[in-house]
Amino acid sequence: MMLFVAHLTPGSDPSTILSAETVEDTGAQVMTPEQAKAVGFGGLPELPPNVALIVSRLRDKNRILNSLEASPAVAKFSVHEVDE
Repeated sequence: MMLFVAHLTPGSDPSTILSAETVEDTGAQVMTPEQAKAVGFGGLPELPPNVALIVSRLRDKNRILNSLEASPAVAKFSVHEVDE
């Protein structure tokens, strides 16, 4: 599983990071840090409010990377492989 930590540009809406088609094709989940902790990502460090977390399968890594790189809503991001 892949975890992407996207730092958003001021005033950006996290729901605009990935297109509806990308979400549908990959099954990726875009969450706030609070939502991620609620579904089991309890080991996360304290994150600023302008962060979105995206979880996807390893096979969809490149598609999510391309989306994040192209999104004007994303200032920077990091990628982490997570054991299921």
